[in-house]
Amino acid sequence: MSATRLARPEIYTPMSKDELLRLRLYRDRVDELQRFRFFAGGSETVRMFSNRDGVESAGRSDFNREGFLAVVTPFRILHDEKAPTGFVRVTKILSEHVRRDLADHGELVDSLRDLRKTAMTAANTLPMGITLEVRQPDGSFVPESITAHDLLDAWLNGEIFHDELAKHAVRKRFDPGGMGLFNLCWIIRRLNGLFIIGRDLVAPLLDAAEVQQA
Repeated sequence: MSATRLARPEIYTPMSKDELLRLRLYRDRVDELQRFRFFAGGSETVRMFSNRDGVESAGRSDFNREGFLAVVTPFRILHDEKAPTGFVRVTKILSEHVRRDLADHGELVDSLRDLRKTAMTAANTLPMGITLEVRQPDGSFVPESITAHDLLDAWLNGEIFHDELAKHAVRKRFDPGGMGLFNLCWIIRRLNGLFIIGRDLVAPLLDAAEVQQA
């Protein structure tokens, strides 16, 4: 389904003032997100290396920590499945208002659902987990791994948004070099493109509503 079709105001039934406000706040949040320096500075790079004991590690370069921390909070609102002005809830509003008398009603609703699914499953397609080769007393090495998803969870809930001690300990053990931050940056950059698609869907609808109210 073309995004152009989904962006046509005439395919939706009238919305309440509260719903239009949510769409307007979503649009404004996405526009605000684009102004952060994080999106103007290109992407981050990672240096991978291992020491002579065989422990795989990661170093980082070209990492704008200040820009990252500035963008992560507004990003979280847009990404939160339960946030009233987040991407998932906003596209659900659109789905609920697709006109049922349209021949392609089902296809339109499915397309909006697919957009939500992409946002909700992004963490399942993260690029990198971490495996440590841990030296044993007998000199052998035993691998201990953490998935990219669990690494992200350790950063979000053990460092950035919360201070859960168990997850902080996981982050310190598996990721002292900050590899998980690159995973998070990857998600932010990927989903920002999806948020822009959502903004482009609601913008014509909001313009049409403003004309009707004038």
